[in-house]
Amino acid sequence: MKNPLGGCLATSIDVVKRAGVSRATVSNVISGARYVSPELIERVEAVICELNYYPHGVARSLAAKKTFSVGLLIPRIASPFYPPIVSAVEKTLGKGGYSIILGDSNENVAKEEKILRVLAEKRVDGLLWVPCGDSNVGFIRTIKKSGTPVVVIDRRLGTCEFDTVVSDNRAAGKKATEYLFALGYRRVALLTFSQKIAPARERLEGYYEAHERSGVKVDKSLVCIVGHPEFKNARVKLAKLLQKPGRPEAIFACSDLLSLSAIYETRRAGLNIPRDLAILGFDDSPWGAFLEAPLTVITQDTQNLGIIAAQMLLKRLNNKQIDSPQIVELPVKLIRRRSCGETGGQEDFHMLGSIV
Repeated sequence: MKNPLGGCLATSIDVVKRAGVSRATVSNVISGARYVSPELIERVEAVICELNYYPHGVARSLAAKKTFSVGLLIPRIASPFYPPIVSAVEKTLGKGGYSIILGDSNENVAKEEKILRVLAEKRVDGLLWVPCGDSNVGFIRTIKKSGTPVVVIDRRLGTCEFDTVVSDNRAAGKKATEYLFALGYRRVALLTFSQKIAPARERLEGYYEAHERSGVKVDKSLVCIVGHPEFKNARVKLAKLLQKPGRPEAIFACSDLLSLSAIYETRRAGLNIPRDLAILGFDDSPWGAFLEAPLTVITQDTQNLGIIAAQMLLKRLNNKQIDSPQIVELPVKLIRRRSCGETGGQEDFHMLGSIV
């Protein structure tokens, strides 16, 4: 639509003159800060559309003493795990009038600190953080003390001073292992990632707990911990493991990429899934359901991780009274298919864990 004022961008003064109202009225219609009658709202909004007026972002920020931006720092944007979280956060915060500034630490503590400092310099109103570990907790504590609310996502810290949303990873590790034991497997390998990361530690704890509760002795040679890049390093370790005498009867792979590694190396070794080796994966990428032996998985609600984290942050940003940090632990779900030797082709869902 052509601007009736010519080539120049319309200003709030133009809206005031055309609508015949005060500057305060135009400001209140845009911000919603104070009551304006429906008739005046309709008149001002009609003029805003007519003039193609866009509020000045910097002026709005100065007036409100807010930037209306939130930092979202994740450890690896290339991972299939994080896009649903980012999407859910963006949609939820967008409804509250906030935009996100996205950072990717690439599991590097030094890079993480650098991005955190940039976000602080940009005066973001809040921070959503998936930490590499506990190394930058001190700096995050400083950010929080300055009045910027912080919510931790997915990776529980060693301190309970921040709002946190995580999945019940210990229950996931325990139930996945117990499920394989219930199917008759005893030599169950665990394929997991760096123990510096809380979900990996918690899933390993659940794996050990399942052995203890089931009376099965842990064979530590079956615990494979791989570093980044996971897919390549997991393949190397699995190739060696599958060539040894007394190879595992089943593998619990703790991520989508690790599941792919397990499937690849199993086939490369000439083994059949599940006849020769059962595989239970983690998370539920669409490809898993379309394998020759559809993949049985533990899955977590990544979308809800993002939604709840964003909602918690919005409550803090809207100055709603919350006395102490809130910790939310979301249940995970077992989806039974056929990669562990199950009979029947129907998906079977079982909830594991609980919200606390």
